[in-house]
Amino acid sequence: MSSKFPSLEEFDYGQTTASDTHNGFLEADITGADDLVSREKALLGDDANEFETLEQQQPVKQESDEGQSFEEAFPEINQTQPTTQSITATSFEPAVSSGMQGLSLESSKAIQEWKERQQLEIQRRDELSQSRKAEIMEKANKAIDDFYDNYNSKRDDLIEQTRKEEAEFLEARDDSITGTTWDRALKLIDISDVNTKSGFRDKTRFREILLSLKGDTEVPGAAGY
Repeated sequence: MSSKFPSLEEFDYGQTTASDTHNGFLEADITGADDLVSREKALLGDDANEFETLEQQQPVKQESDEGQSFEEAFPEINQTQPTTQSITATSFEPAVSSGMQGLSLESSKAIQEWKERQQLEIQRRDELSQSRKAEIMEKANKAIDDFYDNYNSKRDDLIEQTRKEEAEFLEARDDSITGTTWDRALKLIDISDVNTKSGFRDKTRFREILLSLKGDTEVPGAAGY
């Protein structure tokens, strides 16, 4: 801050601005730079003017090119875009649409083939399922028929056996109640000679009497009443 104001001695001498302590160095640098430029111009001669012209024109041209590029890249909001951009944008549309159309056709063909394969596979599975279903139904019907055939056969055999046993029972019952009392007595007693052979009392005479009474309805007690 003190460098911005003059010292008291300088103020007394009438100097109102601060003296730069580096002025001497700055003046020396500027003088040396001018001498260097002068020596280069002397060495180059007329060519120095060309370099000077290029150095003076190139920044201006470069600055103008950069400004134009910036304006083209970022136009003003109210400014309409040039028609060349829309033409350029539309020029790519046929290529994109043709690419999408080709991709759509290829994908549609692949999808169509996949659908056909799926349809054939579904049809094959349906046919196999129907065949298995028919086979199972046939086996089930055969098993049911065999069951009823066996059931009916066994039932018929059982009915026939029952009827036969019934006939035998009725015949035996009728035979037991027919004839005279002495005839029924002969059916109930043993008329064989087993007891005689085993050492029991001899019943031969008793058997002879019963046999003589057999079939005679006139003997006493033949009617049983």
